[in-house]
Amino acid sequence: MLSTVDHHFRSADMVFCFRSFARTLLSAFSTYSLQQWHPDKCTRTPSLQAEAKRKFQQIHEAYQAFSSI
Repeated sequence: MLSTVDHHFRSADMVFCFRSFARTLLSAFSTYSLQQWHPDKCTRTPSLQAEAKRKFQQIHEAYQAFSSI
């Protein structure tokens, strides 16, 4: 049986791992959205620019959801 102290250390390790994963995920969101779907990079084709704007907004909303955790 785990003692209370062991349980808290394991919980703290899980929180640390989750936060580390969340930082990695946020970095990937940022990199992907800026490289692939930034509306300023898709200015030649109006339909592609509209799609890029929509995708960029979706990625931004996901980023906001993860960064609030």
